[in-house]
Amino acid sequence: MGHIKARIQLTSPKDVKEFVDIINSTDTVNEYIFENATCDKVADARSYLGAMYASSDFKVIYLVNKTHDGIFPPEIDQFRA
Repeated sequence: MGHIKARIQLTSPKDVKEFVDIINSTDTVNEYIFENATCDKVADARSYLGAMYASSDFKVIYLVNKTHDGIFPPEIDQFRA
């Protein structure tokens, strides 16, 4: 079964820092990951290193909430593609 995903755009190191800071400060219960378009690469969305990896290596970045499918903090809307 697939997950509901939010397409995210992180274009600079500043975006990465802001995104990770927001997701770590607004929501401490949920497990978030990044997936690429083919779902064969994943990265920790709460980690600066994971977010940098996704922003540099994934052509398309999707945010997935592994705890509560489809629920995303509204504060990340500025990063939706």
